[in-house]
Amino acid sequence: METKFTKGNWHKLSVIYEKKWINITSDKGIIARSFYGDKKPIVNQKEAEANALLISKAPEMFEMLEKWSILNTEHYKDLQGFILETKKLLKEATEL
Repeated sequence: METKFTKGNWHKLSVIYEKKWINITSDKGIIARSFYGDKKPIVNQKEAEANALLISKAPEMFEMLEKWSILNTEHYKDLQGFILETKKLLKEATEL
C-alpha cells in the first residue's frame, strides 16, 4: 500500500509556552502543531499534550493496521503477538 504521509518516526517535540503550542516533528522537521489556550473552544495544555502524543503515534498506528490487514503472513504467526504489540502501542500513545 502506498502511503502519502511523512515517513519516519514522529515525535511530540516541545511545548512552546509563550506561543501556546506543541510541535509534532519528524526527521524532516515540524509536521503539525497542537494548540492550547484559555478561551473556548481551544483545549487546555494537558489535553493539547495528549493530542500531540496521539498524533505523533499516527505512523505506527497506520503500520499496525497494515499488519492487521495481513495478519496471517510473515508479520504475525499468532494472534497473541499482535495483541501484545497493539497494547504496547496503545500505552505509548496515551501515557504522557
